[in-house]
Amino acid sequence: MNRLPRPNFFDDHFALQSLSQNRSVNSYPELQPHVAAVLGGYQQYVAVAGDATKVEPVPLPAQIKKHLLAHYKSPNVDLQHIRELQNPERGEHMPNVRLPS
Repeated sequence: MNRLPRPNFFDDHFALQSLSQNRSVNSYPELQPHVAAVLGGYQQYVAVAGDATKVEPVPLPAQIKKHLLAHYKSPNVDLQHIRELQNPERGEHMPNVRLPS
C-alpha cells in the first residue's frame, strides 16, 4: 500500500471542528452531531498507521457523506490543506478519495 507521511502543516481535528461550526457552508448545522464519529474514524486510521483496510467504516447518514464529499471536491477556507495535499508540486500526491455510498 502506498502511504504518505503524515502532514504536519495542519490540525485535522481543528479543521473538522471549524468546518462543522461554519455557518456559510451547506453542511451547517447538520455536520455538528457527527463530528465525534468522524474523529473516531480518523483516530482509528492513525492508530493503524494509515492502513485504511483496518478501519471500521464510520456510520454516517447519506446526506452527511454527500456534504463531506462536496467539501473534499471543493474545499472552503477551513479545508484549504486539502488543496496543498493534492498539489503535485509537493512531490507527493494524495489519491482521489472515494466515500462509500
